[in-house]
Amino acid sequence: MLNQIGEEQLASKYKKEAKELKEKFNKDFWMKDKNFFAQALDGEKKQVNSISSNPGHLLWSKIIDSDKAKIISDRLVSEEFFTGWGVRTLASENSNYNPISYHNGSVWPHDNSIIAKGMLNYGFFKEAHKVINGIIEASNYFAYMRLPELFCGFDRKSTLVPIEYPTSNSPQAWAAGSIPFMVESLLGIKVDLEKRSVEINPRLLSKINKLVVKKLNIFNQEINFEIERVGEKIRTRVTNNPDIDIKTR
Repeated sequence: MLNQIGEEQLASKYKKEAKELKEKFNKDFWMKDKNFFAQALDGEKKQVNSISSNPGHLLWSKIIDSDKAKIISDRLVSEEFFTGWGVRTLASENSNYNPISYHNGSVWPHDNSIIAKGMLNYGFFKEAHKVINGIIEASNYFAYMRLPELFCGFDRKSTLVPIEYPTSNSPQAWAAGSIPFMVESLLGIKVDLEKRSVEINPRLLSKINKLVVKKLNIFNQEINFEIERVGEKIRTRVTNNPDIDIKTR
């Protein structure tokens, strides 16, 4: 963005700082013995070794080194994290894990939407789809298909239905926003401000064969398009004529 508005020197400065931060972060927070990122550093800069869902947000920010990203993604969809309905905030191996705790083992829809986007950032489509499918299927069991702030982290095999958290807020804005964010992530839209162009590279869930998007506003232009599964391929067709260079895959 800074390069595009002529601030090349400032852009170079921030790019250098971001690279240094990424290197330092991956060095200081990676726990070799647990093959995972620490949840935090304490006051003495010692690693807090809780195994939490927070590194899913690191995937979203793209700060994780590529050799560690697959490890994190695989772990988040393993049985210690993934309930069948979504990713728990805390892995079941932790001593303070509790599926009915507010933060220590419950499932938060907005947390999962960020994790799924992070997985997609690194090209882990199968894992991202697993998370998204779980949250969507869980929504069927709540009134109006409205996702709550959180629900309990019991395993799907043992309860058969997602168990409501007794004091969960519903409706809640960030829970409501999780589904639109997941859809946005699946659309694979990239916007190039300098070239005034848009690329659409969708990844439909296996149970979705057609998706229609209307009045998506980009560059103050409305874009309408349809995504359809044809055999093994996903085809995108723009159905109006916006004054924008649009590339589809």
